[in-house]
Amino acid sequence: MDNDYDVDMDDFAIFALYWGASGCGDCAGTDLIDDDIVDMLDVVEFTFWWLEGADN
Repeated sequence: MDNDYDVDMDDFAIFALYWGASGCGDCAGTDLIDDDIVDMLDVVEFTFWWLEGADN
């Protein structure tokens, strides 16, 4: 979301700004499942990628 190729609190801050948004295209990259709304399904995807980076 912040284009630095990692998932961290900066990305979460952007995600939080768009929470509940709909009809905003990709919503600055926060509509992770591409269903035109930023909701719990996107949180699940976001969390997966955040925790995936925890191994590194």
